[in-house]
Amino acid sequence: MNLKEYFKTLGCDYFDEQYKSYKVIDFDGKDVTIIGADCGTTILFAKVNGANRIIAYEKDESKRKIWEIVCTRFLICEDVEWRGEWKGERITTPILIMDCEGCEEKLEKSMLDEREQYCIAVHEWTKNKQTLEEWFKNDTITYITPDQKEKIFCKTRK
Repeated sequence: MNLKEYFKTLGCDYFDEQYKSYKVIDFDGKDVTIIGADCGTTILFAKVNGANRIIAYEKDESKRKIWEIVCTRFLICEDVEWRGEWKGERITTPILIMDCEGCEEKLEKSMLDEREQYCIAVHEWTKNKQTLEEWFKNDTITYITPDQKEKIFCKTRK
């Protein structure tokens, strides 16, 4: 079974979006913060691509239970510090991945300026969508959902 099929059996039917969304990020040996960690698809993608330590935020406890199955199967539980809902805490890792269904509203420009690399999902319903899209105007759009309601903006700084 491939990873897309594996995650689909767990009710997380979007592993194939990971490559499209985050292929521009150089994870190799770097620490990563993932806000909107869901059931672990992005965490596993980052680990497979060389990420070191990961700080993962996810407010849905049921998704954390799925993550525990995933991390046990792939022997990566100890590499991830799992936290609950992100409430605007300061990010300290060089890479930030954010796809949290609206919490991008809490994002501050300084959080982006301090990051070596990032990918941020901006959703159609986000209150400050225009401001965020202005911040990201020089970044790469790596993925747009089929329903056009979400865009992933990525920046790499090497």
